[in-house]
Amino acid sequence: MANSQFMGAKRMIATAIQLFSEEMKVEAASYDSEFPWSKAAVDIVDDIVEFSELRQAVRTVKVVERMLQSMLTSASDVATRLNVRFTDAVNKTKFSAIPDDILANIFEMANQDSDIHTNDVGVRLSLVSRRFNRIATKLPLLWSTISFPRQSNKLVKQFAFRASTPCISLTIDRNYENSGLEDQRVLDMYQIMTSISSRIRSLSLSLGSYDFTYLSQILASCSSCSFPSLVKLELECDRSTSRICQPFCRDWDLPLLRELELTEIIPEFQAGVLKQIDIGFIKLNEVDKRWSSVARWQTPEITAFLRSLTSVTDLYLSIQFLRGHSVDCLRKLSMPSVKNLRVEFQSLDAATSLNILDHIRFSEIEVFDLSLILLDLTQLGDAIDAVKASLARFTREGGAMVKDLVLVVEQVSDFFENNDAPFGRIARWAGEFKNLENIYLECTQHRGRGIFSLTDIFDTFKLQRREEPISETMMSMLRRGVLLSN
Repeated sequence: MANSQFMGAKRMIATAIQLFSEEMKVEAASYDSEFPWSKAAVDIVDDIVEFSELRQAVRTVKVVERMLQSMLTSASDVATRLNVRFTDAVNKTKFSAIPDDILANIFEMANQDSDIHTNDVGVRLSLVSRRFNRIATKLPLLWSTISFPRQSNKLVKQFAFRASTPCISLTIDRNYENSGLEDQRVLDMYQIMTSISSRIRSLSLSLGSYDFTYLSQILASCSSCSFPSLVKLELECDRSTSRICQPFCRDWDLPLLRELELTEIIPEFQAGVLKQIDIGFIKLNEVDKRWSSVARWQTPEITAFLRSLTSVTDLYLSIQFLRGHSVDCLRKLSMPSVKNLRVEFQSLDAATSLNILDHIRFSEIEVFDLSLILLDLTQLGDAIDAVKASLARFTREGGAMVKDLVLVVEQVSDFFENNDAPFGRIARWAGEFKNLENIYLECTQHRGRGIFSLTDIFDTFKLQRREEPISETMMSMLRRGVLLSN
């Protein structure tokens, strides 16, 4: 019975398709014609009058319906797959017509958003096709990021060979305990650095206590290098290596160096190098109990180095001065070139004792960014008062030059109360900057709760007035802890 229904259904579908084809030939141009299944195909069963035959016809039509639904599903799936393949074929055809130079620009744009520590875009593109490989291998920017020890020495050499223009960004990280990094591999990496020095644009070097065994070999092999294209230099040491590495750059040729980032080291440079620095980041004498017994940088050493930065406009300082050095107000160092100043104090003691603002005058700053690392927020008021007193000694007309004030507080402990935020002191301090246009306040705390805001939902808020300095009304709202954005 089922087989006869199936065969009958097939014949009905075949007949309907035939009728549909014939009627379409005649009525293709007629907008009033209906789908023929509703007319011609139904005529097949219109003459059935017997109950048994009618029942058989109903069952057959149901089989037809199921078959057509199955056919439609299958046809839709095939159509979808064919459409994907067709679209892909069209894209390949169109893509092959794109000139190589346009593809090269696309590749370089894609590389801008890639991981800064890898050449992942270049590697992936070179595996797509022979054409992609040919184009990608000729683009130095796609291979310009070299990071050691993340990348093997063999891979580093390959990347360095392809980065044939002065665009290389080289990072050599320090050795760590139980890292398994072989001494010879590190020494080979520094030899590679000297061999490609003319093509390095950005250089980041980190040397720590676990590099101590071969440190003298590194210093000897890199004692006289030429970096004609180097724009940015980052040097990082710990207390055990900072003094030893001080002459590391003494004989380096650095004609284009403009950005300098130093962590726990005051290096020696050729005459004139420090005078050309525009952007400086200096972090010295970080509070660390592990190195409490190791000698730190003395105040005269720090101020003498800063005195050499005669052209720096953007300066970040995180310096813990040692006790026992007084300030000579008559011979106080001035750095009038600094326009954007960011100062970080690693504790309340660092902010309230003699600090960088007591030793150096920054009389022309327009942006002052203060970062405080405090035990808890109750210390913020005392820290602000101390910084305000130091800053007021040299800012012109009580701070009239400062247009942007940034205050970032990192609360170390978990203690928190809403009324801990000293809005009154913040507002009074901000009010002393006559031309202040923007105030940016941020506070971070382990549990992620808002500290500056009374609503306990904001960690950051900003007061901004683009057309004129911030008014007293806005200041009064700040005193009440109201979040403003204008």
